[in-house]
Amino acid sequence: MRSFPSAPRRRAAAVTLAAALTCGLGTTLSSTSPASAEGLRDRQQEIQDRIAATRNGIDEASDRAQRANAALDAATGRLADARDELARLEGEVAAAADRNAELRVELAASEERLAAAQTALIAGRIAVAQTRTEATDTITSIYQGAGDPGLRTLSSFLSAGSLEDIEVEQQAEQLIVGRQTTVYDEVQTAEARLEATEAEVAEATDLVAAQQAEAARTVRRMRLLRDRAVTARDQVLELVRTSRSAKQAALAARAEDQKALVELERQEAGVREKILAAQRAAERAGTGYTGETAGLFTMPSGGSITSPYGYRTHPIYGYYGLHDGTDFAPGCGAPLSAMADGTVISSYSSEVYGNRLYVSLGNVNGVNLTAVYNHASSYTVGVGERVSQGQTLGYVGDTGWSTGCHLHFTLLENGTAVDPMTYL
Repeated sequence: MRSFPSAPRRRAAAVTLAAALTCGLGTTLSSTSPASAEGLRDRQQEIQDRIAATRNGIDEASDRAQRANAALDAATGRLADARDELARLEGEVAAAADRNAELRVELAASEERLAAAQTALIAGRIAVAQTRTEATDTITSIYQGAGDPGLRTLSSFLSAGSLEDIEVEQQAEQLIVGRQTTVYDEVQTAEARLEATEAEVAEATDLVAAQQAEAARTVRRMRLLRDRAVTARDQVLELVRTSRSAKQAALAARAEDQKALVELERQEAGVREKILAAQRAAERAGTGYTGETAGLFTMPSGGSITSPYGYRTHPIYGYYGLHDGTDFAPGCGAPLSAMADGTVISSYSSEVYGNRLYVSLGNVNGVNLTAVYNHASSYTVGVGERVSQGQTLGYVGDTGWSTGCHLHFTLLENGTAVDPMTYL
């Protein structure tokens, strides 16, 4: 915001403005334009070039459109979540199916190993039984002295009388014990092999049981996941239908908003013609204000600026356009003030901007200035009335396409919106 001029300078400016109001078109300010005819044509072309960008350039949308777009956004979000959940479930089903196939292969191998181990166990038991029988027979033969070659040799020595009796008895005892030990070792080896086979069978049996249990759990999980995937797929289809309906509702709401904007343009076109006619008349009369504008005008409202003039992406419709004014938020019911002396040239209710008021400020430095107040709850002045700088014109409201009580203040130069803060 620019600083205001000193009191003497402010009074001089006010005198100049008052003098300007006594001549020209009605009670509006006017001045001799320093621009040539060619300059005006260039200015007109510039304005025309900006019309496409500024058209429909407001931040808000109708409540109907906001609700429809919110419903569409919500449906789109839910649909995206549902599709993600379906993809996750289908991935888990596929993983469970792959694991089930792996388990089948592993289980078949384990069952084959178990069968081999069981066969080996039976063979081992038979072998142990045979070894024990053979051991019993061998030991019996040893003690009977008939079956062992060493004992037969010893018996021949005894018969020949070539050794002392005691030595022969000792050797006989050693041969019997050694042979016994060999037989017992054979039995123990066979029994150890049998124990190992039994342990392998037990291990293979436990592994098969565990794999069977895991396979059963995997099958149950796969069936559960498939059921959940079917439910998720049904939800996706339902949300697709909901999203389609929400999109149709949003498109219908946008079409209604477009109709309202067309009507707004028609109304604005009528006011613009008045403004341009006043500007032309003031130029012909050669009257108006020329000079420094810093501090010449006052703020149209109190409160902080919540949205400045400028280009941005529309939050509802997504197009890049001009926010053609400055938004002030002084609170519901706060007074709206005339930024300078002027005349009310139009006042009407718009579906888009709510209650609107146009105040012509006349010609300043060769351009016609018009202050536009929007979204008011009501106005205290009507068309044709003279207003004085600082006079209360109405009260801040929430009418039209608005997201809360605020003043959307627009300043027009020859009917085209400019940044109000360059004057304030």
